[in-house]
Amino acid sequence: MNNKGTRFITEMGIFIALGLVFDFVGGIYSGFIWPNGGSLSIAMLPIFIMGFRYGLKGGLLSGFAIGSIQMLWAGNAIIHWAQAILDYSIAYAVVGLAGMVSGKIHTSYRKGKLIYGNISILIAGLLRAGVHTIVGFIFFKEYLVENVEGISDLTFWILSASYNLGYMIPSIILCMILMTVILYKYSHLIILED
Repeated sequence: MNNKGTRFITEMGIFIALGLVFDFVGGIYSGFIWPNGGSLSIAMLPIFIMGFRYGLKGGLLSGFAIGSIQMLWAGNAIIHWAQAILDYSIAYAVVGLAGMVSGKIHTSYRKGKLIYGNISILIAGLLRAGVHTIVGFIFFKEYLVENVEGISDLTFWILSASYNLGYMIPSIILCMILMTVILYKYSHLIILED
């Protein structure tokens, strides 16, 4: 294996571990606010860094790995097959789509890095929120209010979106703030050098 491959695997392991630690700590301090899952967390930040450093490959793989390991930790908290697939592996993998702007991050000047970085964080974070909202819709519709007549699907969508955006929007904003600092002051940590 060459040095680039070794570096990629090593960094992948480090950033996956960081993402899991960040999510665990976020769950300790804010998980009680969202008893059905979710917390204010910067677990997406390592995925963004891998995506910006290595492109889609780094972002998608690190996101998928973080989500899959979290799914293993969830255990009995998983009550529906869609939740197992979407709420963990897929939700975190879509965060890695931010890696699509890796080339722009690497070639832009400071202001361009900030614009591309923050727009991609916003879009990827909202995509993750969308995946959680789909799972939340299934949960609210099938498990929360069984045998209740007359509640429209729109109500379940609103419940799910409100719940999930409650932790996703602050998490996205926090990641944008931290990534702005990284890209502004420490962009050499994002740019790969051969």
